[in-house]
Order: sequence, then structure tokens, then C-alpha cells
Amino acid sequence: MLPLTMLISLKSFENGWDPDNISTPVIAAFGDLFTLPAIILAVILVSFLSSVILKYSVFIFIILIAILSFIYGIKAGGEMKKILKQSTPVLLVCSFLGVTAGGFLNNSINTLLKNPSLLTLVPLFSGESGNLVSILGARLSSALHSGLISPVLKPEKITIRNFSIIIFLAIIIYPIIGLLAELSSKLLNIPGLGFIPIIGISTIAGILLISVMLLIVFLISSLSYKNGLDPDNIVIPISTSVTDSLSSLTLISISIMILSLLNL
Repeated sequence: MLPLTMLISLKSFENGWDPDNISTPVIAAFGDLFTLPAIILAVILVSFLSSVILKYSVFIFIILIAILSFIYGIKAGGEMKKILKQSTPVLLVCSFLGVTAGGFLNNSINTLLKNPSLLTLVPLFSGESGNLVSILGARLSSALHSGLISPVLKPEKITIRNFSIIIFLAIIIYPIIGLLAELSSKLLNIPGLGFIPIIGISTIAGILLISVMLLIVFLISSLSYKNGLDPDNIVIPISTSVTDSLSSLTLISISIMILSLLNL
């Protein structure tokens, strides 16, 4: 992902694209795309380590490399030290939130297995929600850095305009991903819910989720900047992790509610 991130960032700059609107969601989308293959590849590699001693040795080696890298970064000082000090606790919290999202899905496995098209919708819904939240987080961070908005707890005019942009995008995106989820189920000959129910689930859950996340991202941005923290190191990782957790909870809750109303 590092070479790809650099390439997308450079190309967006060369072509005059706004990184907040283009680079951040595109990089996040590629991250989602490569995550599952990377996990599968890691599982395959670990399966070749037949010896328990070898497995523990590899595990200890990786932990040592991580600790030494962290110590080196702290001792290096400058921007690297600042990023490590601010980002490491945030990423640990994000890991916990990610596990929470997995727990929600695990507890809802029966609902998902009974309605396979929902399984198709889950990664689409989570990914696009994260992209929308990333766009908002990046735009607010840039506005704070450039002085266009102040780190106050009452949304200013520019902040409200950014809220409106994200809501407008959500109204467009969520029905489309519901449509895509059902279409893919039809193409793969998987039992679907029907276009109207799944589009309704995606749209209602999406609008509810984004409405909550607008306030959360705004508060995280303002409070981090107000306390002398760089929003670039705080806002996007926390907001996307919270989105992952809430997206699973919101989508499953709305799905159960609509399915029970329709007796599906």
C-alpha cells in the first residue's frame, strides 16, 4: 500500500485534484481491496510453520522488530516522534474498535447466512461509509490547518457546508450500493432479498449512520486540534474505526427491523 499511496498522492497533486475528495477515499478503497487477500496469504504462510517452536520464534521476532522500530522512531525525534506519539495510542484504540465490529458481525451470523445478499452488502456498506467519513475528516482537518474554521464545538458555516456535501453524497451512494449488492447476488445465482428491501436497508442504515458520524468526526477534529494534536494523525483513523463498528451495528439492526416488518 505504501507505493500505491505515494503514487495516488503524487498523481492527484499533478492533476490538480483535491486530495481530500480524491486521494483519501481511493487509498481507503484500495486498502479494503487488499486486506482480505493479505490476511489469506498470511494464513497460508503461517500454515507452513508446522513446528510450534518455529511459530513462537517468528511471533517473538515480529514483536521485537515492532518494539525496536518504535524506539528508533521516538529517538529519531522531529516529525516521526510526533506522529508515533500521537498515532500509536489512536491505532491501538482503533484495533479494539475493529474487533468490536467483528463481534457484531459474528453475533449476527445467523441473520447473514439466512440472507446471503446481506453478506455482499456488508463490505460495500462499511467501505463506502468509511470513504464518506474519510472525506469529511480530511476536509475538516485541512480547514483547521488553513484557518478556514476554528476549533470550536459549534459548527461554523463552512463546516455545515461540508456536512451538506457528505449528506448529499450519502443520498446518492447508499441506494447504489444496495442495488449493486442485489445485482451481484442475481449474477452469482445467490438468493436475494429483492431490490426494494435491500435498497431500503442500505439507504436507511446509511443515512442514520452518516448523521451520527458527522457529529462524531466534527467533535474529534475540533477537540484534537484544540488540544494541540494534529488532526491528520487522529481524525481519519479514529473516525473510520468508529464507522466500522457503528456500520455493522446499524446495518444489522435496520436489516432485522425491515426483514421482520416484511416477514422475510
